[in-house]
Amino acid sequence: MRRSASARLLAGGVLVTTAVLSTLVFSGSAWAAATTCKKLSVNTTAGTATVSGCNDTANTKGSGTFSITGLIPPGGTVVITWASGGTTTVKVTVTKGETDKDPAGGSCPKGSTEYEAKGSVTGSTGLGKSVTGKVSGEACLLSTGKVEIEPKSVFTF
Repeated sequence: MRRSASARLLAGGVLVTTAVLSTLVFSGSAWAAATTCKKLSVNTTAGTATVSGCNDTANTKGSGTFSITGLIPPGGTVVITWASGGTTTVKVTVTKGETDKDPAGGSCPKGSTEYEAKGSVTGSTGLGKSVTGKVSGEACLLSTGKVEIEPKSVFTF
């Protein structure tokens, strides 16, 4: 089955994931204090996405990169490689539309499509070993084809 450019863009927006994650808001406990990432960039040509502006700089060095393939609905496995060199593996399910109310009160801009990812961390290496717990995320596929974190949201691991 051939995947459309929209599906590839969607996948990046949702993660990180999931990553996670997660984002794909990623919520749940990971470190004693949740790790959050404020930005998402997607490179559909390379099939990758990057979360940045992460607050757990000791373990993430502020950013992580992953393949967007595991985020194409219905989801799959995503491996985030942190700038620190550690990794976090996340198993996610991706759903189109708002399935739960965002506690921060954000919503995707008019004309865009929201995707939610939910899952859990299934493994990690190096400094990524400090990441554990449940993961969920919300992202918007804009009418321009750009993917971004839902306004007022962050990716939380």
